[in-house]
Amino acid sequence: MMILIMLGSILNYLTRNTLSGNAFGFSFSNISSTRVGAAVYLNDVTGSSVRAIRTSGPAFTQPSDLSFAGRGNYWGRTCADGGFLASDTPSSLITDGHPFGQPVASVPDALLPAPCR
Repeated sequence: MMILIMLGSILNYLTRNTLSGNAFGFSFSNISSTRVGAAVYLNDVTGSSVRAIRTSGPAFTQPSDLSFAGRGNYWGRTCADGGFLASDTPSSLITDGHPFGQPVASVPDALLPAPCR
């Protein structure tokens, strides 16, 4: 299952999902925002056959970090492999500043590993 996020004027929280084996993990549809206006964190996005993130609509023009409160997502890579790579996103403005190097979606907060960066 891919998750489609329609971005508008409200803050969306997207957390604790496991997305595996899709063409894209997340699809951000930009309606009226210049950046991803969702708090996207503690998700496991693995095995995307095309790319982890897809965007549609007007281009994102502001930096968008797919992490929240120092917690990012797991992208199917160890920290040694980089965690989150430029090839995961169609825009250099969409990043994950705090990716994890192991699955985190089902890990209790008290047992979360340290992020890669």
